Amino acid sequence: MHAYYIKCEYCLQMKVMSAKMESDIAAFEVEVEKFAARWQQLKPKDEIALDRGNRDAINHAIASLKDRRKEFDELVTVSQNLMLVFLPDF
Repeated sequence: MHAYYIKCEYCLQMKVMSAKMESDIAAFEVEVEKFAARWQQLKPKDEIALDRGNRDAINHAIASLKDRRKEFDELVTVSQNLMLVFLPDF
């Protein structure tokens, strides 16, 4: 009876961990989709590169790229953490 209880407890823990993993991965996928949408909306336009006389536009594009890079780096960190937690031998 004791071994059965331990087995049931183990199964319950596995189900809880599996549900958490699925939830964390789904949340990460939502964040990636949001990032992609923001990138498509805010990415520098080709004409900025051609407009060499407008220094403010170029500086704004550079600042925007730096912001997107920070967001991307955060997503990479989350992705790596998910792999470490859920795929430790990967």
